[in-house]
Amino acid sequence: MSVCFRCAFRYGFRPAFTPSFTNSIRFFSTTSSRPAETPEKPSADPKPKALSSVAAGTQLKGINYINKLSDPIALPDEEYPAWLWTVLEDRRPQLNTEPQLSAEDAADLFSKSKGRRKMAQKRIAEKQAANEGQLAVPSDWRTDDMPFETYEESQKAIMEAKKASRARRRAAIKERNFLGKLK
Repeated sequence: MSVCFRCAFRYGFRPAFTPSFTNSIRFFSTTSSRPAETPEKPSADPKPKALSSVAAGTQLKGINYINKLSDPIALPDEEYPAWLWTVLEDRRPQLNTEPQLSAEDAADLFSKSKGRRKMAQKRIAEKQAANEGQLAVPSDWRTDDMPFETYEESQKAIMEAKKASRARRRAAIKERNFLGKLK
């Protein structure tokens, strides 16, 4: 789903002169260092309530970019969607126990040839059996366990780490560029 950035600001912020019952969404917020109020009854939701950095009704100065409109006013936290509080969370991939597929295995796994697909499945099953109980770490994050017995092995491991790191960085750049176009 894509949203026009201009429309998001046009309908997302409420200028100071509009009534307080207008539906609007605030897109900029951070958590507060204030301690959360403890409810008298234990709630079913174990997550603490997310708090914005400003109190409701505060005029947010300096974030209005449309000339003829006044600065937006902060709304109570309950009026914002739930996804807004997860925007700033860490989205890096979590380490899992499944081994990463190499480019060769991934290509062969979706090959048109039935024999290649079977061989790729067999190769992946063997790798999973060999790595049973070990934590799979992406190759570009590993530095201290690289092979160094022979020069060729070490250079191959270094090149693999470089390629994986470049692919990860390239994907991050593409994501940043896409998000930058939304502005």
